[in-house]
Amino acid sequence: MSILFSKKISNKLETVGISTKNIRKFFEVEKIGTMCYSLIKRRDSMGTSATRANARYKEKMYERVYLQVKKGQKDRLKEFAESVGMSVNSFVLSAVEEKINRLDKKD
Repeated sequence: MSILFSKKISNKLETVGISTKNIRKFFEVEKIGTMCYSLIKRRDSMGTSATRANARYKEKMYERVYLQVKKGQKDRLKEFAESVGMSVNSFVLSAVEEKINRLDKKD
């Protein structure tokens, strides 16, 4: 990257004690820093190929059900599920299956 300054600007910068050489260095470092930052952001937003493959698999094989509970119930569910050695997801799914089977047998 080449930064060209007019003689007038160069003279004004030097009168306040700033050399054009230092400004060129600053802009070169700034440009490199900006390029590195954008590369890091791009890499972070893309994820690894394994992460993307995993997300595609989950999207193809699973559906999401969002459960809304009153404040405090989530912690209660989590504590109870952990006490029986299950995840909250497994616990809720088994409870739903159990309820469906009970209602199915009544019919």
